[in-house]
Amino acid sequence: MSFNHFDSRGQAIMVDVSAKQKTLRTAVATARVLMQPGTLNDILSGATRKGDVLGVARLAGITASKKVPDLIPLSHPLAIHHAAIEFSCDAPRGEILVTATVRAHERTGVEMEAMVSASLAALTIYDMCKGADKAIRIGETSLEFNEGGKSGTYQRAPRPGRKEPAVVSFGGWSGSGKTTLIEAVIRLLSDKGYRIGAIKHDGHRFDIDRPGKDSWLMTRAGAVVTAICDSSKQAVIRQHERCPSPFDLIAADFTDVDLVIVEGWKAEAPNRIEVYRQELGTIPLCEEVDASGFVAVATDARLATALPQLDINTPETVVDFIITHYLNENVPSKENE
Repeated sequence: MSFNHFDSRGQAIMVDVSAKQKTLRTAVATARVLMQPGTLNDILSGATRKGDVLGVARLAGITASKKVPDLIPLSHPLAIHHAAIEFSCDAPRGEILVTATVRAHERTGVEMEAMVSASLAALTIYDMCKGADKAIRIGETSLEFNEGGKSGTYQRAPRPGRKEPAVVSFGGWSGSGKTTLIEAVIRLLSDKGYRIGAIKHDGHRFDIDRPGKDSWLMTRAGAVVTAICDSSKQAVIRQHERCPSPFDLIAADFTDVDLVIVEGWKAEAPNRIEVYRQELGTIPLCEEVDASGFVAVATDARLATALPQLDINTPETVVDFIITHYLNENVPSKENE
């Protein structure tokens, strides 16, 4: 593989395109922004303190398409003839898909213009909303389409396998029955044919290995990553300096599931279902803190909240909510079952 941004002496150069013919060039790029559903609802309803978030992000993206030579050293100054930003919003998942389209009649492609445009629009959304939602993150940025010039047309192939899994997190006071409910939900969803992943955050140190065993000795000796497997399961022990976010774990190890259930990570887990039992005698978290991070409460009490209240003693109601709210599927009516 050769890189044409270097000369025969290995020095960086701007590629000479003066002999090439001008043709119509088009590129489309996307960037994903993920946030709490409540934050996205505020954006769509215009309830944010900074006003029209998507309108400002659109202008930022269009402006960015014309600034690429100032940001990327070896890019060519191009006369952009068209730049547009579109937003596709998935309110239940708290996701905005930014799509940037750039067009120019030029001697070289506009891929970088489209990707920088999508990236800056996503960063602007982050900047305008970070004060209200610390868990906002910018996900994958990709070139989706490119045409014009001798290289022909490029269309990004769809990612093999399943789409990115939906993520639902459960939170609540200790003793509220989170684990019992999660266990029932996993069983019911699995019985319906869904592939489920589960992530548990432990506030204390844990060890799944047994002292004296080979893998334990390897880890203690300094192995950064240790794996052990048998004919039906595997475990990977990875040493780290900081606890990864659930999204880091999902991207690395949960690519073949439909839904990931997360327990813990209060600050980084949006779309939470609170688990609350009246006998605890505490104030529900959704009433004690900013309720925008919650989408429902599984409880045995009648709470003064506008959030949907699910019967904690009937896990089927929680499963139905997950199927409709997170997986965007219809729950069969009793008559059709």
